[in-house]
Amino acid sequence: MACTQFTIAQITKIRGKVMDADTKELLSFVTLAFKGTSIGTITDSKGEFFIETRGAKHSLSVSYVGYDPKSIAIR
Repeated sequence: MACTQFTIAQITKIRGKVMDADTKELLSFVTLAFKGTSIGTITDSKGEFFIETRGAKHSLSVSYVGYDPKSIAIR
């Protein structure tokens, strides 16, 4: 008897920019992480970021000094 198993891993990739909602100023060095994991990144000097992980994730946690932390749903 032969048995073959296939595992298809979903990859979650997010690229974007973080800006102040009122002033539209791009924010540097903002901390972002997939909620409930230790997988994270920070925005660069232009407010841009890229984060990736294997597996489906449902939200991204965002924090920055002087702002309230926020959780953003991933579609």
